[in-house]
Amino acid sequence: MTINHKLQEKAYDLLKGREGSIVVLSVKDGSLLAMVSFPSCDPQKFVEGISVKEWKRISRSWRKPLLNRALSSYMQVQLTRLLLHLQG
Repeated sequence: MTINHKLQEKAYDLLKGREGSIVVLSVKDGSLLAMVSFPSCDPQKFVEGISVKEWKRISRSWRKPLLNRALSSYMQVQLTRLLLHLQG
């Protein structure tokens, strides 16, 4: 794992209270250094057991805390790159 704890915390602090994502990749080898999506929910709730009430609150929220904005944006960029490459 190549996650840089300080970068991860900084990215989280920059996004706190906003919707969006931050992804930081190494220019040397492309490894992932930080990836944050906000809003989010505490994954520990799922490990410990989540109540029906809490699940409904999270899953029905208009802010979509279960959506990983970092990965959905990354996939869109990669698809765009592929399509541009195929166009020549």
